[in-house]
Amino acid sequence: MIHDPTLSVFALARTTPTGFNPLGTSVAVAENQLATALHVVGSDESNLVVVLPRHVNFAGWQDASDTNFLAWPVKIKKVDAFRDLCLLEMPNSVIKFSHTLGTADDVYPGSTVISCGFPHANNGRLIQTIQQSNVGARVLLPNNGIKSKHLILNIQTQPGQSGSPVFDAETGALVALVMGSYIPPGPMGYMVIGGVDARTLHQTTHAVSAEYIKDMLG
Repeated sequence: MIHDPTLSVFALARTTPTGFNPLGTSVAVAENQLATALHVVGSDESNLVVVLPRHVNFAGWQDASDTNFLAWPVKIKKVDAFRDLCLLEMPNSVIKFSHTLGTADDVYPGSTVISCGFPHANNGRLIQTIQQSNVGARVLLPNNGIKSKHLILNIQTQPGQSGSPVFDAETGALVALVMGSYIPPGPMGYMVIGGVDARTLHQTTHAVSAEYIKDMLG
């Protein structure tokens, strides 16, 4: 098992007059910076916060009835719209973490990887969850003429897991960031089940290489 990710993986939320509106997942990549998927936060940094860990040992029990959250404000530092990446800054803070930043080049089809995030965070449920899967393929995805390295993971993810780190199970290095399920092209008409696009209900998830995060930190 890799290192305990409890203190390096954070839920993201916006504060509202009635409390918190959870959005997705982020991971520490520098002493005061976090990485997430750009579609989690968009271009609006107003009232944006990270939810501080409510437990200090991942092996402990997480209380699903605990809705008392401590939060720290964050600001958008840099974005890579082509790759759906966003760096967030936590002013006047220091984040301790033990993982290194790697790249999708470090794992191969069949390699075991571990992701950590908050499934259903967008539905208000903040339970930090570890999932183990395998790399199904490595692909180059084009966007406006720019090709980016993606891992296809053999696992289904939920919207709240966007921005989750993907760790190499052997080394513990951060090799990719979860973007979400592939949506097949097709007619405009589709069915939404429980707020989920039915076209995403399949056992694969895309994750963009962490090398692009390193480039942003540059």
